[in-house]
Amino acid sequence: MTAIIKISKLHKSYKKQQVLTDLDWTINQGDIIGLLGINGAGKSTLISSILNISAIDGGSVTLFGESNQQLSPEVKARIGYVPQVNDEIPWLTVKELIAFKKQFYTIWQDEKVAELIERWQLDTSKKMSELSVGQGQRVLIILALAPNPDLIIFDEPAAALDPAGRRDFLKEIVNLATEENKTIIFSTHITSDLERVANKVAILHRGKICLFEDLDTVKENNPMSLEDTFLEITA
Repeated sequence: MTAIIKISKLHKSYKKQQVLTDLDWTINQGDIIGLLGINGAGKSTLISSILNISAIDGGSVTLFGESNQQLSPEVKARIGYVPQVNDEIPWLTVKELIAFKKQFYTIWQDEKVAELIERWQLDTSKKMSELSVGQGQRVLIILALAPNPDLIIFDEPAAALDPAGRRDFLKEIVNLATEENKTIIFSTHITSDLERVANKVAILHRGKICLFEDLDTVKENNPMSLEDTFLEITA
């Protein structure tokens, strides 16, 4: 299998508190991983460390064989990311923002963008600051998918979506996984969402990935529900 992400001995503190400790993790091509952790476990910190949004204190992270601190433009173009908080330019309209982002990529799926805008009923004439939290999250998802990345990382992507929006988002993940062999990580605290789309589950607890297994294996080897397993591990 081809390793897309390799993490070795990762250490990360935040405000003098150790969040990630001696963390090892390898993610292979085609993995669709649901990353579980209680609030404050460090899921967002782990994601920002992987993407070098936040500098690590020790260890190493590689993406597509390159250090995350020295990624080539070609590798950067292969990564899509949806943050938990909308930090896009607030005074641009949705249409303007999409056009602005498109300039930085050699690949841009105009048809996919148009399809998602129509399906999610987004008013592209509205400024980003005028959108609801859920609408803003949909725009971020579109921006992440438009360049057709090979690796897509979502940080609590469905938290701001209503039930219908969450179902539609999960359907999009399934389509990506089955049709295009993407590698996907999405952090969540909703185990039912994970069970609908992931083929692997990872649980972050006390600074480490304490469980990383095929979802089917976890279900077969444990009579409890995934939620009960999660609660038992993180108790």
